[in-house]
Amino acid sequence: MTDWAATDNAPLLSAHGATIRYGNVVAVAGVDLAIPPGQARIALVGESGSGKTTVLRALLGLVPTGAGEIRYRGTPLRALNSAQRADFRAAVQPVFQDGNEALDPRMRARASIAEALRMRRDDGDARTTVSGLLEDVGLEPDLADRYPHELSGGQRQRVIIARALAAQPTLLLLDEPTSALDVIVQQHILELLGRLCDERGLSILLVTHNLAVARQLCDTANVMHHGKIIESGPIHEVLTTPREEYTKRLVAAVPKLRR
Repeated sequence: MTDWAATDNAPLLSAHGATIRYGNVVAVAGVDLAIPPGQARIALVGESGSGKTTVLRALLGLVPTGAGEIRYRGTPLRALNSAQRADFRAAVQPVFQDGNEALDPRMRARASIAEALRMRRDDGDARTTVSGLLEDVGLEPDLADRYPHELSGGQRQRVIIARALAAQPTLLLLDEPTSALDVIVQQHILELLGRLCDERGLSILLVTHNLAVARQLCDTANVMHHGKIIESGPIHEVLTTPREEYTKRLVAAVPKLRR
């Protein structure tokens, strides 16, 4: 078992003054963000190009910070030992928006999910476990033998969620998880995510441009603009009494949020 005794009171995952450049372009400028353990539901909202997906990728360790750092349970990612890094990779699971890109087209759904089981060294019956995970996300077990192109968009997204759950995570990082789906399927996926968080005690960070989606799934909102978090707070306050002009424009642009 990984020893985290010295950092038990630290956030599960956090950014501290994170700054990320692409050439001369500053994509993220000094972002501070903390995700506590235990069913935290946090949204990072903003228009395309605001830097929110870059923050998510940095939290996953996929993008290095030019300044500042990302910490897992209080320890900088770069300082994690091998056991801690393995724990991080299993505990923090992404759910990306495009099922066509997130799933290997050469692998059946069963193989994709079983691959994630190995992150936790699951020694049980993989076939039974995969079937159970598919049922958990509302899919028939016989879909396990299908390739991604044989699944609908909603089915692919459910397979991606099942694969993330296979690693027994404590945190899901959701990158526009419903943006490629029609409204009815989107609603089903949001209800599924909410149920899974309740049942499994998961924390989530939702990256989205859709304030209605954020309101349905999250308790706290952080608004990004030009690479910075410009406003944070309980989501109902941010959406009903926004302080910043940019946030007011975002809210006003979504008819269902107008009061």
